[in-house]
Amino acid sequence: MLCLLMVLSACQPRTEAEFFKKAEVYAEKGRFEKAVETYQKYLADFPEGERRDKALFRSGEILYYALGQRAPAVRNFDLLVRKYPASASAFRAREILAGVFRDEVQDYKRAAIEYRCLLEQQPESPKAPGYQLQIARC
Repeated sequence: MLCLLMVLSACQPRTEAEFFKKAEVYAEKGRFEKAVETYQKYLADFPEGERRDKALFRSGEILYYALGQRAPAVRNFDLLVRKYPASASAFRAREILAGVFRDEVQDYKRAAIEYRCLLEQQPESPKAPGYQLQIARC
């Protein structure tokens, strides 16, 4: 019994990098529920972790695209843009949020806010004219 416990504990990720990698491997193998679960455990176990923004984004992305769980995905993306507004992952999450609020929820005011934030963050982006157009349409 002790040997079994030692073997099982040896398989558990110990470091932040190991935890994150394990979640990525689950996602690559199509084990999406397990990937999200592992990202969430990473977020709980490493409150100051350096990959928190990426974990929020990846779990949101999997929830949204692979599992079709829109509400939890939006919560992840929203938390990401509030806690880590300067990260590249937050920018990508904001792009997704803008589309969700525009197309799925028809909350045009919130969509316009997201597009304005995108435009403010990257005014020279090749996508900037598209953001301006979406603001005008909202």
